[in-house]
Amino acid sequence: PPRISMADAVRRCLRSYVKFSGRAPRAEFWKFVLVGLVAFWLAVWMDRSVRDTPLFRFVMEFPRTSFVFMVPGFASALVTIIFFMPVLSAAARRLHDAGFSALWLSLTVAPPLLLLASGGVGLVLGTAPPLSLLLLVFFAPPLILGLMLAAPSQPAPNRFEPNPLEVTQ
Repeated sequence: PPRISMADAVRRCLRSYVKFSGRAPRAEFWKFVLVGLVAFWLAVWMDRSVRDTPLFRFVMEFPRTSFVFMVPGFASALVTIIFFMPVLSAAARRLHDAGFSALWLSLTVAPPLLLLASGGVGLVLGTAPPLSLLLLVFFAPPLILGLMLAAPSQPAPNRFEPNPLEVTQ
């Protein structure tokens, strides 16, 4: 199979930022994700060097613990905005390449919703859910999705399109 360079992976994913149909090879997706993570961490580093307090901070308080969500600063917010749609569409195409529906991406909203629900239950019952349950709720959906995104490509054409590695361009 042809190899894809880091620059080609980024170029393809940024050009296809609203294309949720088709397929994306595993190397293309993961190289793009790596570039996005490096860009985000560099932006966070820049934000932290310029400003000591976060731009935005949201805290969920529970009886025995709390969860904190924060945006470190302007640069990290900008990188997040730039990479959000391209990563989402590349993930949809990557799932198609492995033979899965892009609807599996809805697992990404499960942890925050389940945490909010468990917080509501905790308020009603007067106690927080066990930590083991919270950890399972928070880590299981992204782990399942990560395994699906890491699955090998289906070698033959599937219901989404022909294998992009076998198509001559």
